[in-house]
Amino acid sequence: MFKRLLSLTCGIMLVLLFSQTALASQPAIAHREQALKAAKELLPEIVGDLQFEVDYRDGGYWGRKVWKLSKREERLYSYGPGGSLEIEIDADTGQLLSLYDSRYTPKSKNYASTVITKDKAREIALKFAARMQPDLISQLRLQEDNYAHNYDRKLQLGYSFYWNRIVNGVPVQDDGIGVRVDAVTGKIIRYHFRWNEEAKFPPPGKEILPEGKVTDIILEKIGLYPVYTTEPGNNGARLKMVYRLNSSAFMFDVETGKPMSLNGRIKNFNESKAYNQQFTPKAGAAGIPAQQRPVKQISPMEAQKIAEKFFKQLGYRGEVRRAGRGGISTSGYYIEHWDYCVEDDKTGEGTKIEVEIDSATGKVLGFHKWNRYQGESKKGKSISYFQARDIAEEFIRNSDLTGRDMKYVISQDINLSADYPKYSICFTRLIHGVPLEGSQIRVEVDRYTGEIVSYNNHCLPVKVPKLGPVINEETAARAFKAAKPLELCYVYQRDERYRPAGEAMLVYRIKYTSREIDACTGKPLENSGKAGDAVKKLAGHWACGPLKLLADSGLLPENNFDPGGNVTRRDGLRILAAASGYYYSRQIKLNLTDVSPNDPDIEAVKKAIVMDIIENGGTLNLDAPLTREQLAAWLVNGMGYAEVAALPIKIENNFQDSDKISKQYRNHVALAVGFGFFKGDKNGCFNPRGKVTWAELATVVVRAAPALKYRD
Repeated sequence: MFKRLLSLTCGIMLVLLFSQTALASQPAIAHREQALKAAKELLPEIVGDLQFEVDYRDGGYWGRKVWKLSKREERLYSYGPGGSLEIEIDADTGQLLSLYDSRYTPKSKNYASTVITKDKAREIALKFAARMQPDLISQLRLQEDNYAHNYDRKLQLGYSFYWNRIVNGVPVQDDGIGVRVDAVTGKIIRYHFRWNEEAKFPPPGKEILPEGKVTDIILEKIGLYPVYTTEPGNNGARLKMVYRLNSSAFMFDVETGKPMSLNGRIKNFNESKAYNQQFTPKAGAAGIPAQQRPVKQISPMEAQKIAEKFFKQLGYRGEVRRAGRGGISTSGYYIEHWDYCVEDDKTGEGTKIEVEIDSATGKVLGFHKWNRYQGESKKGKSISYFQARDIAEEFIRNSDLTGRDMKYVISQDINLSADYPKYSICFTRLIHGVPLEGSQIRVEVDRYTGEIVSYNNHCLPVKVPKLGPVINEETAARAFKAAKPLELCYVYQRDERYRPAGEAMLVYRIKYTSREIDACTGKPLENSGKAGDAVKKLAGHWACGPLKLLADSGLLPENNFDPGGNVTRRDGLRILAAASGYYYSRQIKLNLTDVSPNDPDIEAVKKAIVMDIIENGGTLNLDAPLTREQLAAWLVNGMGYAEVAALPIKIENNFQDSDKISKQYRNHVALAVGFGFFKGDKNGCFNPRGKVTWAELATVVVRAAPALKYRD
């Protein structure tokens, strides 16, 4: 009896013990209904009675247990707006981790709305952040960042703010709150929150070197180098020469000034250099004209033969078949490639070999060999990096893939980890004696067999301007130091999956606003892409809000800007292209007799043709003034209503001068006014032949942008 009682008692204790353990590991929000309730309590004005897809993930958000709520809006038309709403909630704490709201519905249409100011948006964002994290808001500091991140020159209809976590007076990288506010509606459309509660932060000590001293060490040991980089401009992307630190490192040890990796390892200066040689720009070098791509594609049969020839050169003689397609976006055009694979006994089990063929030129853009067992059975002696580099260099020199007259430099992109089965060798193209960022060939070599297993050619044609006078490295170094490029901050050590894996480290990091020095002016590129003095002329202007959005997006003229000045048809097309989210990938044969293929706004023209904003024929008169009725027609066509406007019926309007509207534009004007894009003057006139000013263009396009943005 006693034994039975003892056995029963032990069993009950074990059940209770395991139950408590299970309860302890169970998150506070354990069920779908609880997650929905938490979302509604956090965001009642957004969630309402919406129906969501709910998903639970353990360890998905920086190791957190997360409930994700998703809702996708269906498109109103085949080309029309859709969007989604995504919410992430910490399952243990119930905190809002992220919010992404890109919905666009008839209820949210408000074409005639005014634009809120950036100050007002900041107030809205701060109020929301304080509501989400009332106990942490006092530990945050607004990050002032004037760097232009809008590299694709899209019209930005929102304001973004980020508040850094501050510990011991020092910012913590990655910890903080980010908020984005819609500039038209004033609604919160983005939110993200990161905060490591368990981190320990070593206080700054006397052993920390001054910022200026570390800058001197970096300049002496690593130095700067000149490089061509792609800079967004009002007339499209353009090449610009800058001086940049000769290293991909952006963190430096506070005691020695040595570069640091994300896992906290202190590296040698020579190890972290991007290049081991000096570059001297060839001042006065002639420009390189843009290379025009063929409009017509080669046939699939031609591409097949090119692929077969390439595989035979590598020793593979099996059956070649089509394996898919892809594309590369670059400055000025989109390159489509067709992929082919070979089936050969030589490839072995689990191996796949593909080649990428440019569909317009027939050029081989890439070659890849995969083996799902790669690295599992590789043993024995490895070849050295330098042996692999020689193999890769001989490959590109002796093949007809790259053009044997191409000048290049080999970067120090070395992976010495014995666990990685390949060496990656990067050949960067030289233009005017300096590297061209992003224009490179990358070859991967098997470190055990010496076999070429991957080839990527991104040495794409670019238009290069004539090189004028440039400053030397010493002058650039003085400007770099004067910009005070380093700031003290805490960063978390990372593991191979980029997750925080250790304690916070105190480091110096390079500021975004001081990373590059203009090689012509000697100034930091902190205002790269901004509208120069344009913003100064907007204070108190009736169209200040819309104009500032264009300025912040880098879409206003950089010099001699006048809000009341007339815009050209070129300006109108460029701004409409920037406002639209429409993406096209096909090649277009231009039938416009007065537009050169080398026109700086050729991409805006092509986009306008594909969107049916303009016709692909006759003359365009890009530099002629844009009239109000022409702008109305372009907007209506851009929304997808060209066929409606072309119907053989007259859509009435109530303007006193309606008889002066050109016959082909009457329905366009009526529709544009009905949408709320245009208004008449105080006399009830539309003034159809009136020249559009920058203020009018900004106001009208910002009103129409939500409708244009989601057409695809």
